[in-house]
Formats: sequence, structure tokens, C-alpha cells
Amino acid sequence: MIAVLHLLQPDVFLSWRNVTNIFKQVSWQSMLALGVFMGIVTAGIDLSVGSIIMLSLMGLAIASKAGMPWYVVMLVAPAIGFLCGMFNGIGITLLRMPHPFIMTLGTLYIFRGIGNLISGGVPITGFAEQIIAATLNLLYTFGYQGEPMSQLEFLTRTLGSITVILGGLFLLINKLK
Repeated sequence: MIAVLHLLQPDVFLSWRNVTNIFKQVSWQSMLALGVFMGIVTAGIDLSVGSIIMLSLMGLAIASKAGMPWYVVMLVAPAIGFLCGMFNGIGITLLRMPHPFIMTLGTLYIFRGIGNLISGGVPITGFAEQIIAATLNLLYTFGYQGEPMSQLEFLTRTLGSITVILGGLFLLINKLK
């Protein structure tokens, strides 16, 4: 597909500007995928990630519509995400689920249902300008001083995270022997 698109648009498709633009557009999905990857590598899987994001963003939208200051609004989504993750973790450990798949499959529908109840099944629009600016800044500038995260920086962070996880697994396996 890359070869075909490059043949169709040779001066545009593989240009530095286009590749950088693609990396900017997928930076938040890459960070999300890295978090999901960590769960999969540790022999678990979280099916409720998308529903947690939806519920977190619904909380952010409600807080913004309620007129809360932007710095409070920006903390609502991570707080809801943390609480949902804690609910999953406590459910898996206290209920002694044989695999996280079961718990997160159930919470996928619970969190999505709560989000749909909150929103009435319709999009919430009309955010304050500070919220829009802060959100765009977070999405497109994971780097330093407002600069987009470079491909090398993303690769370094990814490899560093994988190294930490695999090192932790290695230590855990050796401790259990």
C-alpha cells in the first residue's frame, strides 16, 4: 500500500512534511497502544480501554459545560480513567478472576453504558476555548517546550517502556523459581 501510494503521489506521500504530519496525528493513539501493549505483555488484556476513554471524555465534557476552571476540567478525565482502572484491578484481584479478559469485558459494557446515560447518546459540544487549546496542546505536543514528539523520541520511550516491563517480568519469574 505504501508503494502504491508513493507511486501515485511521489512528491507528497513520503515527504518529510507528510510523514511528520502522520506522526503528529497518531501520537495519542501510539501512547494509548503502548499502554495496551504493556497489559498484553504481562499476560493480560484490557478490553475496556475504549469505553474508559469515552467515559473519561464524557466527564470532561460535563465538567467543562458546568463552567469549572480549565485546569480542573483537565484533571477530570485522568481521574475518571484512574478510578475505572482501579475498579478493574480491584475486581480482578478480589474476585480472583482467572483472566482479566472476563472482568474487562464486563466493564467495557458498564462504562460504555454509564457514558451513554450521561450523554443521552448524543455528542456534547461547545467547549471553552481554554479547554480546546489545552487539549490540542496535549494531543500534538508530547515533546518539550511545545515541540511535537519526534519519531526518535517516541521510539526511545517505547523501547524504554518495553525494557522496563520485560526486566520486571524477568525479575518476577526468577523470584518465583
